[in-house]
Amino acid sequence: MITSRLSLSIIIIFLFILSCPFAAASISVGNVVITPAGDLVSGTTEVTASLIVDFAGESGLTFPSESTLHFYSDLENAQWSPVLLQNGIENTRPLSLGNNFNVNGWELSYPTTKNEISFRMTLTGTTPRVDASKNITVIKVEELNTKNVAVKESAVIKERYVSNPAEVKGLVQAEKGKLDAFRISIDSAASKGVNTDTAEVQYTAAKVALESAAKATSVQSSQQYATAAERAIADGEKSIGDSLTQKMITEAGEPIDLLDEQIVFFRVNRSMTADARVADIQARRDRAAGLISTANDLRKEGKFTDAQAKIGEARNVADQAYEAALALRKEVGESSNPTELITKPLESSVSFLKGALIWIGVGLILVVLVVVGVILMRRRSGWDELG
Repeated sequence: MITSRLSLSIIIIFLFILSCPFAAASISVGNVVITPAGDLVSGTTEVTASLIVDFAGESGLTFPSESTLHFYSDLENAQWSPVLLQNGIENTRPLSLGNNFNVNGWELSYPTTKNEISFRMTLTGTTPRVDASKNITVIKVEELNTKNVAVKESAVIKERYVSNPAEVKGLVQAEKGKLDAFRISIDSAASKGVNTDTAEVQYTAAKVALESAAKATSVQSSQQYATAAERAIADGEKSIGDSLTQKMITEAGEPIDLLDEQIVFFRVNRSMTADARVADIQARRDRAAGLISTANDLRKEGKFTDAQAKIGEARNVADQAYEAALALRKEVGESSNPTELITKPLESSVSFLKGALIWIGVGLILVVLVVVGVILMRRRSGWDELG
């Protein structure tokens, strides 16, 4: 029973909502013209805007008498020139100054059966002074209800971009400072053996853009050139950071290779795989390699400062591990100089060969002496027989 009553209540409320009229816009705005075209200059550009407001004529009236037709502008010294057109007849209203202009609904409310109403507005004013370039509202038209709240979807807003020449000039100067700093970065990187080809291209692009910004006759063009220079410098600095970090990663891999040689020596030549000291060297080597891998990932993300910090940490770990490896070689009685290890067997072989050659030489001499002795004895025997 309770459920049935609840369902009935919901249906009644729903039907009531459907029967209530929704607030809808009673106006439509057209023929909007703003001069001059394009961007405006802070505090100097004289602006003119014009438009025509037509009325929907709902509920048998051209406009609700309890509503308000509201106009607004950000322009300084705004002057409103309103004209009411009723059945083709112009009815000029008094000029008004200020950022806001209102028309009471009862002035626009006429029976639609006998009247055709429209409202023409012409606005003049000067662009406001702005510290930072931005959009401003040149003109806004909307219908306000009895609570001075804009009726949904009634507002028509026309904006324009206002540039501040001083801001643009400051931007150009700031970018020139960045360009000089960029030049220093390029030269410093090149002195360290870093590839700066991409950075040089971006430097040239930024320099040309700033030269164009200084020569531009319009604020908009000057700002566009300055922005292009800013992008080129940023891209160039990024290329230096990437190249420098890549070089550091490559160099950081060299101690890892040296450690690998030492670890192979201990495990293969000395059968020390299970030795805790070798395991410690291996662990440090792996940590250094992991840090380098992390640094490379950070480089790909453009986090060059973080990447270089990881590389520095990797170098410290690898250097400590290498020192430990050299100390262990000394402890087990092996030279830490690979060249010395290679030459020892060679020197032994040479000594053996020298000894062998000496004995061979002695043997040859003995053989020669024996042969000569035999020959001499035979000759003496022959002489004795001949008497």
